[in-house]
Amino acid sequence: MFDIAYTSATDEEFKKYHKGTRGVYPREFFNRLVKRSYDKLLKFVFNHQNPRLAFQVLGVFILNHGAKMSDDIRLLILTHSDWEAEQDQLMNKQDRAERKKWLLDFRERIENYVEGIPENIPHEMLRNTGEVERQPINY
Repeated sequence: MFDIAYTSATDEEFKKYHKGTRGVYPREFFNRLVKRSYDKLLKFVFNHQNPRLAFQVLGVFILNHGAKMSDDIRLLILTHSDWEAEQDQLMNKQDRAERKKWLLDFRERIENYVEGIPENIPHEMLRNTGEVERQPINY
């Protein structure tokens, strides 16, 4: 999805906003690219082989960048992020509980989203969680 957004930028925009670090651009610049490429992003999501994942990623994009979200798109994102469809996919209880927590938080953010107001979505990584024993996810 990042590639789709970046292709909508002009050479002049890249020169203007490039700050010396490869691939790091100001948020307002990337927000503009997401808004400009919105129709292409939707086309990608609708044609994706895994629409469940694609709609969830689109939701994160929309939330992060304050992009437009019609009621139809909101409903599709919510439909593709229901807990009932995922609850039996993870074998480990801890993984299930963690996934449920994040998925329900995501759904609440989508339900309450106000267009034009970007939201900071937490991105937790192993280094943020301290020392924990991780087991492979068994589907």
